[in-house]
Amino acid sequence: MALILKGVDGLLELVGGVLLLVVSPDTINRWAQRVTQHELTEDPRDFVALMRRERWAYPVAFVFLGGFVVYQLYRLTYDPSIGLALLTAFDVLIIWLTWREYRRTRDQSA
Repeated sequence: MALILKGVDGLLELVGGVLLLVVSPDTINRWAQRVTQHELTEDPRDFVALMRRERWAYPVAFVFLGGFVVYQLYRLTYDPSIGLALLTAFDVLIIWLTWREYRRTRDQSA
């Protein structure tokens, strides 16, 4: 069961990564605003609404994603598999894309 969940997680990450490569950040932002606008207008002080554009979330994401990568590398040392290696490489790609977005938001606010 855990393997199936990890596979679904990997598939969702793959779809998300492909979307990030194909779709511009402005388009993704418009989609997110369209999807969340109704909820935000109901309660603008909602917990999720308070976290918009919070730069502290990027380092937290790096820690968690980095933790996954370290664990996956550990697993690869004693039970190597192509699937886990590809998933690890994909997670590194997600970290890189997140880092680019973090730098972009940091440069815009400076």
